[in-house]
Amino acid sequence: MPHMRLCFIGDSYVTGTGDQTCQGWAGRLCAMERRGGRDVTLYNLGVRGQTSCDIARRWLTETRSRLDGRHDGGVVLSFGVNDCTTT
Repeated sequence: MPHMRLCFIGDSYVTGTGDQTCQGWAGRLCAMERRGGRDVTLYNLGVRGQTSCDIARRWLTETRSRLDGRHDGGVVLSFGVNDCTTT
């Protein structure tokens, strides 16, 4: 099976804040894929407290070097909670 690179970009839900295993849902998803025989590299690019505007400013720069076209790859975006909170 070909190697796959996945970039997960978002807020504290992506980083796995509060997860006792320190994997978060992104890490759990990649672990499941590995158990199924898939060769996966995970890039957890979550930043606690980020809003959609913060993520929009950084996602392309942060993924471009990691997804170089030599491997299958993808970007998973998860955000919105911090857009709904009051400051």
